[in-house]
Amino acid sequence: MNENDKMNNYIGNKDENNKIKFYDLFQVLHNIKTKINKKKLNNSSFNIEFINEIFKNFDYILIKDMIFLLQNGYIEKKIPELTNYEMLKKDYINKHREIIWTLLIEYGYLIVDVTTNNGNISEVRKLIIKTEDIREFIKKNFFEWKKNLFNVEKIKNTIDSLTKFLKDKIKSNLGYSTGYDYYKNEFIDKYYSIIYSLLSLSDECEVVTKEIFNENNNIRELLIIPKDNLETNTLNNNKNDIIYIIINYNNNVEKGCIEALDYNENLIFDKIELKNEYDKIIKFGIAFNKKICDVIYEINYGNKIKEKEMQKEIYTGEKFQYASNENCYLIDKTKMISKLINRKGINAYLITRPRRFGKSLNLSMIKDFFEKPINEKENEDKKFVFDGLEVSKDRKNMRHFHKYPVIYLNFKSNNNKEDDNSSIINFLKKEISSVFNYYKKRIDFNKLSRDQQEEWNKIEQKSDGVILQSTIKFLCTCLKEFYKRNCIILIDEYDKIFSEKLKSESTFGTIKTFFSDTFKGNDYLHFGIVTGCLDIGLNELNSGANNFTKCSLLKDNYFSDCYGFTEDELKNVLSNFNISDSKEKSDDIEDGIKERLKKKYGGYSCVSNIGIIKNIYNPYSIMKFVQKNKNKRDNFELSNYWIYSEKNEKLKNLLKNIV
Repeated sequence: MNENDKMNNYIGNKDENNKIKFYDLFQVLHNIKTKINKKKLNNSSFNIEFINEIFKNFDYILIKDMIFLLQNGYIEKKIPELTNYEMLKKDYINKHREIIWTLLIEYGYLIVDVTTNNGNISEVRKLIIKTEDIREFIKKNFFEWKKNLFNVEKIKNTIDSLTKFLKDKIKSNLGYSTGYDYYKNEFIDKYYSIIYSLLSLSDECEVVTKEIFNENNNIRELLIIPKDNLETNTLNNNKNDIIYIIINYNNNVEKGCIEALDYNENLIFDKIELKNEYDKIIKFGIAFNKKICDVIYEINYGNKIKEKEMQKEIYTGEKFQYASNENCYLIDKTKMISKLINRKGINAYLITRPRRFGKSLNLSMIKDFFEKPINEKENEDKKFVFDGLEVSKDRKNMRHFHKYPVIYLNFKSNNNKEDDNSSIINFLKKEISSVFNYYKKRIDFNKLSRDQQEEWNKIEQKSDGVILQSTIKFLCTCLKEFYKRNCIILIDEYDKIFSEKLKSESTFGTIKTFFSDTFKGNDYLHFGIVTGCLDIGLNELNSGANNFTKCSLLKDNYFSDCYGFTEDELKNVLSNFNISDSKEKSDDIEDGIKERLKKKYGGYSCVSNIGIIKNIYNPYSIMKFVQKNKNKRDNFELSNYWIYSEKNEKLKNLLKNIV
């Protein structure tokens, strides 16, 4: 008997005019219904057996589909076409789960919304639960199945460990259990799916995931958030653990999950925008919240278990990566990176702020984000640095992560007491030589042309006759050949080279042309940032470097909230280190010490195109204050922490002349 005969026998005899030749779906469904006994649903052993088979063999995607169906009463799916009798057999269904939707219609559980029926079999249809009784029947069977499944001792122990944040037990249970074929099917690791499913329905916690980072690695990530911390006013301050869980083999993410986030940059689900909802959403992940959405992103990320907690150590240095990796407390200023990525028509910024305002730390942050690692070890050291920070929430931002050559110069070390013209030029040569030496180790130097190698070596060796002004532009040209991208140029404390004794027109002209060639006439510049305390040097360069967009406290339309601590940020710092004033009798227990801090360290304001940001606090002073006053409620020590840390002869002489 051939397949057509089998199918015709199954669906019943038909006259010639209605004979099924291509097995049109709706005709097949109609005939299948005539073969099903019209018993009441709850008394139908055949139907119960079928629904139990579905639950027994569910993969993760169908579990999530069933959750959606029960919550909303409908689901939109493409309905596969029945083309032969074999498609109705158990083995076929197990391997082609999508046919379940056709069978759920056939067995009377679901019906097709007629408004979506346009006759095209390949179109998505809206499927509706037929009656409330059926809904309760599905719900009862579904949750009974899950309840029984979770009674398995190994699974129950792992779930208990997850909900109680017991890292050692999680490691032990998962490491012992996840390598067995029993927990695998063709779509996804069933054991891991069960954990997700339970947590997604739990009243105690929610799950956040990230997208695939490296398909060759074998780590999955769960971020478990107690529901008490899901309220809007507590999200930014919650203290949650990120637990990296070892899985012994890799699985591909279902296409549907990936498509859920593609072309959905704001993470909108059921008309709710999640993009800015949860401070702890990592990388490209979204909240796995049964009240908001049922979409996941899987992750393979790293090669070891790691627990990352809220930072608690004070840091007043200038190395962003060190602060992130060494459990230091940082105010998240990565919004500056987002602004740089989304800039329009601006290639060079001159940013001036007072000393100890975070200029060097921000440049270090920008370098760590954009600079392409030299090898896998450097990548391993850096790839977790921005996890959970503001910049990582936008998927578009992460397309720029570790993609560019970054040229970094710091003129802070120009402390030559002679401070004459020759020492300034020698200092510049030394700093530029160091940059060339740095990048010689990061590229295949022998692939440069002979002329390029000779010029490179002259600059690196500080040879006589090197045209200092065009050195950085030359470096950008060489790096473009390797990275296939334009360079980012960062210069810190530029005003150090503009000393009072810089009076030689020749030396001044060299510096003028250096900045001009580097930032204005450089076709290989992606963007550049120059920082300093005072806008005193580049002003005097006239047209040589006049393409800078200037950003100062007097006016900054771009980065007004990226330097210094705002009122809200100060409140978070004090709360994190348990600093409050027991003597104050007000609704806000921190008002007393906050007022004193405002008078001592908060005398700055910044003007922007959206208004004036008042009471910006010096970060160094605040963090030094915190360092000496952790967990205090009285007897606070407020000192002058940096007033004598720098002398500026040019400013001193200028003030003398004014007086």
